[in-house]
Order: sequence, then structure tokens, then C-alpha cells
Amino acid sequence: MTVVAARDLNAKSLNLIKEVEGWRACTYKDVANKLTIGYGHLIVSRDGFKAGSCISKEQGEQLLKSDIKTATNCIGRLVKKPLTDNQFGALTSWAYNVGCGNAASSTLVRKLNEGNKNVVCSQLKTWRKAGGKVNQGLINRRYKECKLFSS
Repeated sequence: MTVVAARDLNAKSLNLIKEVEGWRACTYKDVANKLTIGYGHLIVSRDGFKAGSCISKEQGEQLLKSDIKTATNCIGRLVKKPLTDNQFGALTSWAYNVGCGNAASSTLVRKLNEGNKNVVCSQLKTWRKAGGKVNQGLINRRYKECKLFSS
């Protein structure tokens, strides 16, 4: 069984995540109504942030680095087939957004591990809802992830 080792993201992949997440120095509610800060960091109680908290760009970069590490470890653990750097980055962006638990139980990962890379883009496009509603931002994000995966 081949395991895709977690690795650092290439610049294209990191820039994609920064672009699709956007930067917000102060807390906000994301499209799923969850308290968020920085580059899409979901706030948990141990973070110590409350509504109205703000952070520096440097703090945001540190949160992003930690969150990306979680997502790269997730994809590295779940995917059993070799991936190019861009494919790894696209899937990391997706896992960063949907969470490792959702990625682990996904048809996308199952089919990819069966050796079917051709379904990745169509599977990415199914992940377009937030809070139970289709979201144009997620449609746009999945398009960009597909484009990166295919490059």
C-alpha cells in the first residue's frame, strides 16, 4: 500500500488557499455561521478568541501554517495513490475547507484510492454547500481546486 507522505505545499497551492479563504484580521461568521478569523481559521475555545477579536497578519500566517499542517497530514494519511504537488495541494485546499472527517468518508477519496483520478473534479464539485445551501463561493473554490488538480 502506497502512502502519500504529507509534505509542504507548493506556492501555487498556498496562494490558492489564501485567495479562496481571503484575509480578515477580525473575527467574522463564515458562510456556515461559524466564528472565524484570519485565512479561514475556525475558532475553537482553546484559541482564546471571542467575537470582536483581531489579529495581526503575522498571527494569521501562524494560524494558517498550523491549519495547513493539519490538512496536509490528513491528505497524506488518507490518499494511498501518488499525487503531483498540484494534486496534493488541490486536495489539501479541499480538506482544509471541508475538514478531515468529511474528507475521510468521501466518495472522492475512495475513488481516488481505487485509482480513478478522473473523477476528482466531478467529486470536488459536489462539495458546494455551506449550512445546507449551495454557495457560489464554494462553487468558485471547487473550480479553482479542480483547475489546480488538473495542472
